[in-house]
Amino acid sequence: MAKIFSLDLGTNSIGYSKRDTELGNNIEEQLELFGAAIFKKGVGNGKTGEFSYAAERTKHRSSRRLYQARKYRIWETLKVLIEYGYCPLSMEDLDKWQKYDKEKGLKRQYPVDAVKFEQWVRLDFDGDGKADYTSPYQLRAELATVQLDFSQEINRFKLGRALYHIAQRRGFKSSKGETLKEQEEAEKETTEIVEIETITLKKSEDKKSKDLSEYKNNNNLPTAGCAFYQLEKEGIRIRGSIYQAVRSQYRDEIKYI
Repeated sequence: MAKIFSLDLGTNSIGYSKRDTELGNNIEEQLELFGAAIFKKGVGNGKTGEFSYAAERTKHRSSRRLYQARKYRIWETLKVLIEYGYCPLSMEDLDKWQKYDKEKGLKRQYPVDAVKFEQWVRLDFDGDGKADYTSPYQLRAELATVQLDFSQEINRFKLGRALYHIAQRRGFKSSKGETLKEQEEAEKETTEIVEIETITLKKSEDKKSKDLSEYKNNNNLPTAGCAFYQLEKEGIRIRGSIYQAVRSQYRDEIKYI
C-alpha cells in the first residue's frame, strides 16, 4: 500500500492532495483528499505595478536606525565633553535630553533653556550674541594650525565644539569587511604582546576620499577640517560635493589637533 501526500506552493495559495494507489486504477479513484488554502498575497498593486508589503514596511528602517545611531553617538560625545569641561551643558540637562521612559512618563527634552549651550552650538564663545567663526570648519582649521592655551575655559569649549562637529559627521566607513584594522598578536616565547597595525584602506573608502585627499595634499593642508574650510573660502559647497571624508581622516584630524 502506497500513500502519497503532495503540496503545490503558490504566491498566495497552497494546494494539497492525498493519494492512495491501492484504491483504484486511476488518479480520480485514488485521491482521498485534495484542496487548496488561499491567503492574502504578499504583494500589493500600486500605480507602478506590484510591490512587496515587507519592503514597503521596512524601506525607512535603515534611515530610522541611522538617525537613532547618530543621536546616541552625539549624546555619548557630549557626556565625555561635559565630564572633562569641554562643553557648557549640565549632566542633568543631558539626561533629560537622552532619557525616554514611557511607563514613567519621561519624554526627551532638548535643553532649550541652556543659554550657554546654545551659544556654544552657534560658535558664540564670548557670549556677545555673534558667532566667532563663519563655520565649524573654520574653528577646526584654527585648532589644527594654532596652539591654543587649554588652561582657559573658552579654548576648551572651542576644542569641545570641534569634536562635537566631527562626531556629528562621523565620516564614511565601508561595510564590506576591508576597513582599517588594529590587531594584537601574541608573539615570542616570552608571551610579549606585539601590536601590529595594518593601515589598509578599503577600495570603497579610498575611492570615496580620493578627491579630498588629493585636494588636501595639493594645497599642503594638514587635516580634513582645513581642507573643508579652504573649500568653503573658495565658495564650494561641502555637502553633496565630490569632496567626502572617511572615518580614518577624522580620526587622524583629532590626533593631529
